[in-house]
Amino acid sequence: MPTEQGKLRSFGDSYIGSRRNNEDALGKREPQDSVLREERGCLYVVSDGMGGHAAGEVASHMAVKVVLEEYYADRRGVEISMESAIRVASQRIYEAAGDSIETEGMGCTVAVCAVFPERVCIAWVGDSRVYLRHKGQVQLQTTDHTIVEDRHHLSRAVGVQPDVEVPEPLRCQWEPGDRLLLCTDGLSNTLSEAEIAACLAEPTPRAAVVELLRLAAEHKANDNCTAVIVDYPLVAAPEDHDSQSDGNPTLSEPCAEKPGDVAIPETVSPESATNERPSSESLASGRSDSSRGSGVLRRLMGWRSNPPRTRG
Repeated sequence: MPTEQGKLRSFGDSYIGSRRNNEDALGKREPQDSVLREERGCLYVVSDGMGGHAAGEVASHMAVKVVLEEYYADRRGVEISMESAIRVASQRIYEAAGDSIETEGMGCTVAVCAVFPERVCIAWVGDSRVYLRHKGQVQLQTTDHTIVEDRHHLSRAVGVQPDVEVPEPLRCQWEPGDRLLLCTDGLSNTLSEAEIAACLAEPTPRAAVVELLRLAAEHKANDNCTAVIVDYPLVAAPEDHDSQSDGNPTLSEPCAEKPGDVAIPETVSPESATNERPSSESLASGRSDSSRGSGVLRRLMGWRSNPPRTRG
């Protein structure tokens, strides 16, 4: 998104933690069409799935895909479109959950940011979070939807019911030099507020994400940890690989088992997305080991006989 100050930069990645599967998903769309970008902004999404077997990752991938598609297809106001996109995702996930015993009861959290020059609109359900770093100070923008007596139990989630109550999206101002962080609760539960703030002081989105996930690994995170960072640079930055965009709706690609195993852009096209989680060995060799439920995810995403490709 070109601005007077420079182009938005973004980067995201995920760390599987001690879990067998990674049930987090992340995605973005940064339209190349200037009119669409001006009207609808750039959209960033993180989601944390829940459910037995492969159900959690099915739900989170569906949420990211549907939110990205529905938001840009809806021509109403930005906040209305964000709320509607999440509600449509809830309905689709709820309906898909009844298709198989493997996906019964699945659901997810979601945090979404629509980013424009000078403003950000934020919508969320569950305990995935959005932080804003402004003038060196980091502030949490969202409120966890958790039960007061037990913050690890959600009071609402996407897909558990055919509809979900979405709070009125927040609108906050931002300016050159500011930074956004979208993250799942695995990260915010593992790192202290001070550690998150320190990581957000890193010079680039890539460096900040790598440091966040490095600390999560150092703390032996017992949950999947995902982070997406978006910068509003003070000046136009030289071309780097922090932000990659083809302007098309996208899904998250496989996550490294250790942060820094491979430089993974935060999104890839649905044709190459997969829920297979490569090991360090497979990352080096270009081979990917299949995880439970890959067939379930392919069925729900419309993949047929040919499995999706993974990057070597």
